[in-house]
Amino acid sequence: MNDALRLIGLEAFKKVVCADPYEGSSEAQVSSVHFVLKYGPRKGLEDEFAAYRFVADNLGDEVAVIFPSMVLFSQSANGEAAMVITPVHGRSLEGAILSGETEVANQMVEHALDHLDVLHRPVADPQSSLRGFAEELARTLEINLRKAGYKTPTPNFASQERFWSRGRVSLAHRDLSAVNIIGDANGVKFIDPRLAVPQASGGLGGYASPIIDLVSLAVSLERKEAELKRLFPGRTLQTSRELVRARIDEAINSDSCTSALAQLAEAVVRSAYAACRCSYCLAPERAWLYERMEETTREVVAILADSV
Repeated sequence: MNDALRLIGLEAFKKVVCADPYEGSSEAQVSSVHFVLKYGPRKGLEDEFAAYRFVADNLGDEVAVIFPSMVLFSQSANGEAAMVITPVHGRSLEGAILSGETEVANQMVEHALDHLDVLHRPVADPQSSLRGFAEELARTLEINLRKAGYKTPTPNFASQERFWSRGRVSLAHRDLSAVNIIGDANGVKFIDPRLAVPQASGGLGGYASPIIDLVSLAVSLERKEAELKRLFPGRTLQTSRELVRARIDEAINSDSCTSALAQLAEAVVRSAYAACRCSYCLAPERAWLYERMEETTREVVAILADSV
């Protein structure tokens, strides 16, 4: 199999290629090869791969439980790159929710929280890293609010010690939404890790407060529940949302982060949706959801500003 991959220029990807040999009497070895190929701008894929490598370097073999394996192949001549990823069985958490399979979705969320227990183990040197992460959030919030057309002046959150006065840091996904959790009732994996929260100016990397993943998942589930209720009146994600909310409360009450940092993280996550101008978010059939994100962003930012 390795020779075949080398012959077609894929030998660098042998660790992430799944091959099923065919039986037969042919002298040639015949295999069905399976992998996921992402192809696009080099910078974006290099940042995603760097985020994956950072997690892998810290977790060692445990990374394979949480993320699929990845190999990056860059082509600097045209500014494009390709990333090969082992296929993940199942579908996205979003797909399960919008199909009305709430029990499957609840089980997927439980598996995701189990993965976060591993990803969010405390690391050393929390104070400097925690301040750096809080500043990343504050700067990103400014960017998002500007893009969203938010006119009300906000305080200089980046200079406020209340966000990093206590707490801890860990590895983090930084964009843990329902579309980035893939699997089924038996298990899940995360895809598309980030070096910085969405819309941040540059990949900052390093450690983060675990609250960012919990809040990202909470807001994503809130959005998906709203869509679910329109498709299947009477169905909810109450079980999943309560599980995640309990983890957020636990993080605050155990001094893993301040309540102010949790609010800042929520403001950043909501403002990223309000600032987004992609065709999915701006589709007429989802105008109501876009407006909800704009409204809740203003509410959370107002709470942050009033509590200075």
